[in-house]
Amino acid sequence: MSRQVTDVLGQIFLVLFFAVMVITPLVILVLGIVNFRRNKLRQGVIVLQAVAALAVWTILSFATVMIFFMTVFQYPAYRSQADNLKSTAIFVVGGLLYFLVSGVLIFWTRRQTKRMPGMGISC
Repeated sequence: MSRQVTDVLGQIFLVLFFAVMVITPLVILVLGIVNFRRNKLRQGVIVLQAVAALAVWTILSFATVMIFFMTVFQYPAYRSQADNLKSTAIFVVGGLLYFLVSGVLIFWTRRQTKRMPGMGISC
């Protein structure tokens, strides 16, 4: 029973991970476009910020997926119970770190929106 519960929790965590992986760049792009349209004076900074956030997201996504592949698909003949626990810990800690960094990138991009006037007000 315990194995089935951990398998279901692992699948839920994996679905959440991939959902965050897809949603993060979309939110960054939408907020970047909103910021770009609102602030005519700082458009260069807004574009640079959005590109930097997407670059960090790309590097982090690639590194996380590669670490996941390396820990999960290692040669099965040498896997022990400790190796399985280590793989699970790496996956959970890496996923939580990924969620945290994705949230920080979205907050960083969103923070610019709060400091600008409304869409109808000209700067």
